[in-house]
Amino acid sequence: MGKSLVTGIDIGHHSLKAVVIKPVCEAHVLVGYHEVAVTNAIFSDNHKLNYQEIVKKLKELRKGLPWFNGKVAISVPDNVVITKTLQLDSAPAADEEALAVSEAFVRQSAFPAQALSLDFVPVSSVELRYQVYATKRELVEQWTRVLKRAGLRPLYMTTDTQALLQLWQQTPALSERNALLVDVGLTRTLIGRNFVTQPAFYKTLEHRPAGDTPRLDPEQLISQLRRDIQMCRSVYGEESVQCLVLTGGGAQSMAPRLSAALALPCQLEVPWPLLEQIPQGGASFAGALGIALRALHWQESRYGA
Repeated sequence: MGKSLVTGIDIGHHSLKAVVIKPVCEAHVLVGYHEVAVTNAIFSDNHKLNYQEIVKKLKELRKGLPWFNGKVAISVPDNVVITKTLQLDSAPAADEEALAVSEAFVRQSAFPAQALSLDFVPVSSVELRYQVYATKRELVEQWTRVLKRAGLRPLYMTTDTQALLQLWQQTPALSERNALLVDVGLTRTLIGRNFVTQPAFYKTLEHRPAGDTPRLDPEQLISQLRRDIQMCRSVYGEESVQCLVLTGGGAQSMAPRLSAALALPCQLEVPWPLLEQIPQGGASFAGALGIALRALHWQESRYGA
């Protein structure tokens, strides 16, 4: 299982990007990558999936990947996932841990157990604390149907920011530079960085709608980033953000403006050897790589945070 291929698929409004990787010893090997442009909307105005269009595009994406085994991971927006830390009263037996965590979460939730899909990771075995992630079961089932209809095998679903943080976690150069990772997209920008002894810092910055559709507003993004960098420095120390590493479709256009406005170096150089193998636009595949790395991490640990 741990040696098999995993494909991370980054589903955006203008394109689908996929990165296929496999673990080899302590490293990862890039097996393939592909991007499919989206001309017809795959999301409706109320953010629901355009079922036929997304299946069509996923099939097209699958055909462009070499040695494709169909096992895929995707990410969903953080605002559709409930995150909660909870503590159990007593230690459950190993085969009853999932049930105990689920029951404890449901007691604190407004949703019935049958309406939720849960996953969790132990935070402290001594204090019996768990980090729980929950989303509506219908969302998971909807994406499962879509992926299977496209001939894919759903392996794992994570959140956008968890994929970003996994990428940060496995990139020593980001820690050495005290870099804040900034993924600039069409409808939202993700920011995040990990710390050794403190909780990760991450946020989703939603872009202001232009009509019915969110659009990147440079001045709005600069203002939001300025506030969040100040917040990060106030909590984690002045040295916690010394530069920005930009990824995503808007990285190239925003780098000069962000650097000038925030008085910080903005780096577009790809600090990931895997993405350096992609001739053009490697940084735009960072989201798909983060999803794939997160899925491999889960697969190896068997916990799905």
